[in-house]
Amino acid sequence: VVFTMSQDRVSIAAISKIVISVVVAAGCLQVASVVWLRGDLMSVDQAWRVFDASRSEEREIVLQIREDLGFGGMIHEFKNAVIRQDAERLEEVEESIGSTLSSIERLLVLDDSPDVVSALNELESVMQQYEEMTEHAELMIQSGRVPAEIDNDVKISDAPALDALKALESATAYQPYSNDGFREIERLQAKAEIVKG
Repeated sequence: VVFTMSQDRVSIAAISKIVISVVVAAGCLQVASVVWLRGDLMSVDQAWRVFDASRSEEREIVLQIREDLGFGGMIHEFKNAVIRQDAERLEEVEESIGSTLSSIERLLVLDDSPDVVSALNELESVMQQYEEMTEHAELMIQSGRVPAEIDNDVKISDAPALDALKALESATAYQPYSNDGFREIERLQAKAEIVKG
C-alpha cells in the first residue's frame, strides 16, 4: 500500500481528533462521576446528622429517666415518704412519675424498635404500679399507719424498671458502626471504586 503525504496527514489528523474526543469524553465522564458521588456523600452526611441528632435526643431522654428514677429521684423519694410518713414527698414522686411517663412517650416517637418498645412497656408498667402505690401509701399515712405496715403493704419490685433502664441505655448507646451506617459506608466505597476503576 502506497500512501501519499496528504493521505498520511489526513489519517494522523483523524486519529488525533478521535484521541482528543476520547480524552474529552473520559474527562466529562470523570467530572459527572465526581458530581454524582459528591451528591450522594452530601445526602449521606445529612442523613447521618439527622440520625445522630435523634440518637443524641434518645440518650438525653434515657438520662432524664435515670435521673427521675434514681438516687434522689422517684424510687428514693417513695421510700423516704414511707419511712418518714411524709405525704408531701409523695407529690415529688408523682411529679417524677409524670416526667418519666412523658419521657417514655417522647422516646417511643423517636425509636419504635422492638427492644426499646419492650423496655418502655416494662418501665411504664412499673410506673403504673408506683402510681397506684403512691395513692395507697398516702391514704395509709393519713390514717396514721406505722412505716413498717405501710412498707409491707406497698412493696414494688424495682428490678424490672432497672432492667428496662439498662436495656434502654444499651439500645441508645452511641454506635457509630450500626448496621445501617455500615451498609451505607460499604455502598459508598463501592461507588468510589467504580469511579476510580
